[in-house]
Amino acid sequence: MIREKLLLGFNARNKTLIVLGYVLILLIPLAEAQALSWEIFGSMIGSITCSGFSRSLFACSNGLCYETVT
Repeated sequence: MIREKLLLGFNARNKTLIVLGYVLILLIPLAEAQALSWEIFGSMIGSITCSGFSRSLFACSNGLCYETVT
């Protein structure tokens, strides 16, 4: 347990919550468009992927900057 906490400073529960947060971020555009069909999902997958990638890149760069400064 202690060794696990040393890895990235998070325990298993917090890592799970972080992953769930990323999944919810990717589902927000679908909820906004009220898209519950495969056709609409297929047409939106490109924009969902791009927005998810840019948000992940932003979160990782913020974490890197924080670790560099402290």
